[in-house]
Amino acid sequence: MNKKRTLAFKHVGILIKPTPDPALPEVLQRLTDFLDKKAVPWSVEAQQRHHFNNNDVMTFDRLEQPDSDLIIVIGGDGTLLNAARMLARWDV
Repeated sequence: MNKKRTLAFKHVGILIKPTPDPALPEVLQRLTDFLDKKAVPWSVEAQQRHHFNNNDVMTFDRLEQPDSDLIIVIGGDGTLLNAARMLARWDV
C-alpha cells in the first residue's frame, strides 16, 4: 500500500533563536523548502525576518495570537522554553 501522506497543518510558524548560528541559513532553507513543497503556508516571527532575502515573507508578532496550528522552534532549550511560555496562553 503506497498512500501519499499530506500534512495536516494549515499554517506553520517559525520561531528562531535570537543569537546567530552558522548552521541557521541552511536549516531555514531546508525547512522552508520542505513546507513550500508540501504547500503549507508559513510565517516567521517579525523580529527574525532579516534571515530571509524575500521581502514577501509572512510574519507574526510574538505578543499576539499566532495564526498557526504548529510552531517550529529553532534554537536551544531556552528558546524552546520561552516559546512554550509565550504560546501556552493560546493552546498552540
